Amino acid sequence: MRRFSQSPWFRYDDRVYQRYVMSSVKRLMPRLQAIQFKLQFEEQLNNIKPDVVAVTAACEELRKSETFAKLLQIILLVGNYMNSGSRNGSAYGFSISYLCKVKSRNVIRGGRK
Repeated sequence: MRRFSQSPWFRYDDRVYQRYVMSSVKRLMPRLQAIQFKLQFEEQLNNIKPDVVAVTAACEELRKSETFAKLLQIILLVGNYMNSGSRNGSAYGFSISYLCKVKSRNVIRGGRK
C-alpha cells in the first residue's frame, strides 16, 4: 500500500486508499464477522466445554437415578390425586416445568388460600 501512496499518480493518504479498497469489497461486514467467529471459535469452545461436560454428566446421573424416578412417580400420583374428578385426573405424565411449581403454596394446598 505504501508504494501506491508514494507514486506520483496517487496523491491520497494511506487511510483514504484503505477506505476505498474496503468499500469495494462486497459484503465486507459478514465476511469480517465470519473471520472473527472462525478465529474465536476454538477459544469459546474451550470456555464452555467444562460446563457442557458437567451438564451432560448431571443429566446422565438423573437418567440413571432410581431415587429421582421414584420422586417423579410420587409427584405424578399426588397430582393425579389432587386432580381426581377432573379431566386431568388420570394423567400419564406431566410437563417438567411443573416441578418448579411444586414448591409453591397454592399447589401444595390445592389452590386454596
